Amino acid sequence: MVIVDTSVWIDFLEGKNKDKEQFKIFIELLNNEKVGLNSIIMAEILQGKKTEKQYQNTKNILDTFKLFIVTHNTIIKASKISMACQRIGETIKLTDCIIAASCIEYNL
Repeated sequence: MVIVDTSVWIDFLEGKNKDKEQFKIFIELLNNEKVGLNSIIMAEILQGKKTEKQYQNTKNILDTFKLFIVTHNTIIKASKISMACQRIGETIKLTDCIIAASCIEYNL
């Protein structure tokens, strides 16, 4: 199973394929039912919807995929990832650290 990041989902759901190779890989994963998302990615995608209809349609699509729930343990791991990055001078958005931590937690 592969967790696909928010920007790829948004491009896919909006019918955009800016990066042809990335889009090809995404479609192949979809066809093999190897695509998942976590609750942070779902929230990031849904927050951008402008109408209730867009929101509900998108949620219905996302609900068909395996959802990996962010847990207390995920948040603890994410904070450690963030701290480790800061120690070496890298600032990573906390949401990205949470996504990374959930991939580690679920062995994705």
